[in-house]
Amino acid sequence: MNMSGTFHLMYYIAVMVLTGVTIALIDIPFLQYLQKTVSGEFRGRVLSIGLSIIKLVLPFALILSGVLIDVVSTWALVVSGGIMMIFVGLLGMKSAPEAVSEEYA
Repeated sequence: MNMSGTFHLMYYIAVMVLTGVTIALIDIPFLQYLQKTVSGEFRGRVLSIGLSIIKLVLPFALILSGVLIDVVSTWALVVSGGIMMIFVGLLGMKSAPEAVSEEYA
């Protein structure tokens, strides 16, 4: 394996670890919030519907990303996705700062 291949492998491993940590940082508080707010008799239904929607949307997202990669350059797609994620995160923080601060205080 040449040096370029080793660099790409290490970069990929680092990105995947960072992605896993980020998903955990999002999923754990979200699931904790759902467990506190949804009553026990409906909790299983709410979680299963949420997971079903995620699994239903995933193939469409993969198809859309494949089509977009053919049309737009890869770096532009990644950068625009990151900008959209930052925008949605800021929008979410702005829309419910009181609920978040009361929940985790």
